[in-house]
Amino acid sequence: RKRLGFEVWNAFVDLKELLDEHNRIVACEEPPIIEHSSCCTDNTACFIDWRQLWWNSMARFLLDGRNPQKFYDAIERFQ
Repeated sequence: RKRLGFEVWNAFVDLKELLDEHNRIVACEEPPIIEHSSCCTDNTACFIDWRQLWWNSMARFLLDGRNPQKFYDAIERFQ
């Protein structure tokens, strides 16, 4: 910290805080379904399932209090 100087250290901490906030936003807001599969018969149920899947997997990976995953690692596990 002393080598970097206060201004650089402070900028680094601010950036880390912004990235953490971005991860929380990504976790809580699932990407929209652009196009439903041709075999999808109920778009509303499909949307609800997608939201549930996102929350129970990707969001859990990003927000895990004991072992939070970085975004790239969470994407790898999600796939």
